[in-house]
Amino acid sequence: MASVGTVKRKVQTIFKIELVGDNLPNNHMAKIIKWSVNDFKKKYPLLFTREYSGGRRPKYDWDELLAFEIYSVYSNKRTLRKRVEWISDNSESVNYVLNNKSPGKTTLNDFKLENPLLFIEFFQYTIDLGMDLGLVGGEVVVADSTKIKAYANNFKTLSIGQLDYLLDLIYDLSFDTSKNSKWCLLRKFFFSDKLPEELVDLVEEIDKNLNQHGINLLKTALQSRENRDWAIGWLDELVDNYDGKKPVNLTDPESRKMKMKDDTSMYAYTLQTVRDVKTGFTISQRITQEKNDKKNINTNNR
Repeated sequence: MASVGTVKRKVQTIFKIELVGDNLPNNHMAKIIKWSVNDFKKKYPLLFTREYSGGRRPKYDWDELLAFEIYSVYSNKRTLRKRVEWISDNSESVNYVLNNKSPGKTTLNDFKLENPLLFIEFFQYTIDLGMDLGLVGGEVVVADSTKIKAYANNFKTLSIGQLDYLLDLIYDLSFDTSKNSKWCLLRKFFFSDKLPEELVDLVEEIDKNLNQHGINLLKTALQSRENRDWAIGWLDELVDNYDGKKPVNLTDPESRKMKMKDDTSMYAYTLQTVRDVKTGFTISQRITQEKNDKKNINTNNR
């Protein structure tokens, strides 16, 4: 009689502690964060007017997701991938903060994007709480700044001259939709590689005035009326973000070319932090396009 061999595999049992948090000391950061979020919710209940389900059950209360977001930042779990892995590791502190729930990437990301006011008000609440506890003196502050690299391609840029030329070109040609118009002939050239003799000078002019990124935008505008309108709106936004010095970055127009600590030049932002001198408590943070602290300290800001 034939026997069938079995393969033994090591499988980690996933368990949940019924009284989650009992093994955590009272001064554990997870408990401090959860207490502060609950206190914040009691003081400002109108900020917690609905639940977030993410389209699935169970439903997640905003205080659970807010506490987990804060605890993740404190624990240096900056990316969604790290946070989801952290949840799956079955840490008691994470289970305690989330009340034994396991939100996924979509739920965590949507909550963060849809509730900026909640984070701003909680930050102000922590400052007020710090003053009540004597951690913030509120009299002497020190400001510091650091550069944050933008998620931008350093070479995907257009100069103000290229932006103006492309906008003028689209405005001058695209509203004539007759078959023999230059706009229609340009479309045939770019998408069938047939260059009519009457377009030779114009194509040479385009090659002279636009880089490949500008030509790609032109080709997008040529595809349809909707694409043309989108391109005009996008180019207007790029022009609005021109700082008068460096070319505009197409992947992040609001970023600015800045010198980093390693002496390289990158498109970046400046994170400005104001700390109370008494204990180093952070009382203000903001991200700006400015390259240094000059003209950026406003004592009226919260």
